[in-house]
Amino acid sequence: FDVRRSSAFTVYSLCWGAFGLRPWLHLLNDKFPGSSVQAVCQKVVLQQFLWNPIVYLPTFYSFNGLYRGQNLESLIAKVRNEYVNCLLYIWKVWLPVSIGIFAFVPVRHQVAVNFLANLIWNTLMS
Repeated sequence: FDVRRSSAFTVYSLCWGAFGLRPWLHLLNDKFPGSSVQAVCQKVVLQQFLWNPIVYLPTFYSFNGLYRGQNLESLIAKVRNEYVNCLLYIWKVWLPVSIGIFAFVPVRHQVAVNFLANLIWNTLMS
C-alpha cells in the first residue's frame, strides 16, 4: 500500500471536485440546460474532448507528480509516455458515464454521482 500515492489521489480528487468539476458542471448545465439529446451531446463533447484533455488530465499528472515529489523532467517523461493511452482509457470509461450522468442524473446530484464514478475510476487507475 502506497500511502503517498493514495493521499495524492485523495487530495487531488477533493480539490478537483470542489474547484474544477463542480464549477465546470454548473457552467455546462447553465449553457446547455436540460437533458435533451442535443444538450447531452453538447455537454459530453465539451467534457470529453475539451475539458478532459486540456484541463483535467494535465492537472491530474501535474498535481500527482509534484505532490509525490517527482521532478519536472520525470513528470514530463511520464506524461509523454502515458498521456495518449490514458486519454483513450478516459474516453472508454467516461464517455458512457458522462452520457448517463447528463441524460439521467438531476443537476443537483451530478457532482456526487461524478464523485462516485471517480472513486471507481481512481481505483481502476491505481
